[in-house]
Amino acid sequence: MICPECNGWCEVKETRQRANGSTYRRYVCANGHLFSTKEVVVAGRSKNPVGVLSAPVNPTRSKSLAL
Repeated sequence: MICPECNGWCEVKETRQRANGSTYRRYVCANGHLFSTKEVVVAGRSKNPVGVLSAPVNPTRSKSLAL
């Protein structure tokens, strides 16, 4: 994963699984930027019945992560 703000390398600081099957991950980059992603399992109608969609979550909400 690369930082959406500075394109620096990132590492996962926290992963949480929700009851609805989604996964939230919080990241910190080499320059100290914090951001989150939400991963949701998507059922499809094609020959590949299950895929994973990952989208960035508002980075301002993840500022509460204490390092």
